[in-house]
Amino acid sequence: MDQIQSPPTAAKSGASSLLVRILLTLAFLVLGYEFSLFALQHSPSFWYVPAAVLLFVGGFLWFWPAIAAAFSLPLTLALLLMMLTLGPWRWVANRGPGFSAILVLLAAAAVCVAQIRRHGVAQKALTTAVVLLIVALAVDRAFTNRVELRGFDMSWTADGVDPVGDPVEPNAKGEKPVLLFLKVGGGFCYDAIFSEDLRRMLNTEHKPLVHVVYNEFHTFGRATDYNVHSVEGMILNEGRKPVIANPDGYHGILLSGGDQADAPASCPQYP
Repeated sequence: MDQIQSPPTAAKSGASSLLVRILLTLAFLVLGYEFSLFALQHSPSFWYVPAAVLLFVGGFLWFWPAIAAAFSLPLTLALLLMMLTLGPWRWVANRGPGFSAILVLLAAAAVCVAQIRRHGVAQKALTTAVVLLIVALAVDRAFTNRVELRGFDMSWTADGVDPVGDPVEPNAKGEKPVLLFLKVGGGFCYDAIFSEDLRRMLNTEHKPLVHVVYNEFHTFGRATDYNVHSVEGMILNEGRKPVIANPDGYHGILLSGGDQADAPASCPQYP
């Protein structure tokens, strides 16, 4: 009787195993695709983007679970580190999706660990993933977020009125910003900074022009964005790390007629 039942049982087991591999393939393809899109928009560092893309590519390996699990585990842990770095507990409006993403990555890591315990560690696949992550991290450190300092002597106002005499836009608390600006053509390029410490310092010194230093960030040799490093020696940002928080700050161009628009390329302080 056992010999008669063995072939159907083996066939059923093989079909079940194939179905599991197909489902894991689809799950990791979707996971890698979604995190690739997320990392492109929100990643705090470039190296997380190739980690997500590699996780997507690794999805095609799940027909060979031992190889796929060893390859995907370090990539999944890298993306988990990205989410923890972003800190979804600080996302007031999107805290739920943020924690859901962490739980999904934990589940994916658990699947990888379970497959490794079942099939053993595919050393070459694990080593390949780790080496690729190290290369991505090295490229990130060498060619992205490179900081160049640029300084300008700028005019300023802290009385809630812009250079053309119109009221300056306050923040949600009704606070008025310090406005740093340069005369460009028929208008003014400006940065609005909400800081009482800066306001007190400028009002005390009362200089008509202040020296403003900008952090200009370069990725692969191209200027991408900037922030204000210091004003008259007062440090506002060390690289991307705020020293004096300015979450409500903004910048742009003020035309001579009082209309506002996005800052043009001709503004010297903007990349």
